[in-house]
Amino acid sequence: MLLCDCGGPDKAEKAELVPVGPHAFEYHVETDQFYSPNLEGGAERTRLQWLAADVSYAKLCAGDFEVLSRQVIFQYWAPLGYPVDEIIYRGRCRL
Repeated sequence: MLLCDCGGPDKAEKAELVPVGPHAFEYHVETDQFYSPNLEGGAERTRLQWLAADVSYAKLCAGDFEVLSRQVIFQYWAPLGYPVDEIIYRGRCRL
């Protein structure tokens, strides 16, 4: 099930919110040359903003939520020579 507050073409193509229980979710995001998997910098802030917006839009959590884990999985090398990774955030609603 895809739930997405598709705020722009980057987000629509890169992010997927997947409920995995009544109060838990996974957020799958693909990286590229502009959105590296690094924790530091604007790309991570942007991904976390997307996550917050999508959780709110989907009305998945009545209040706040927390990210429990973050996993980066290499997918492939893009034709332009940069790595494409999938980042999976696992989280739950704070009750």
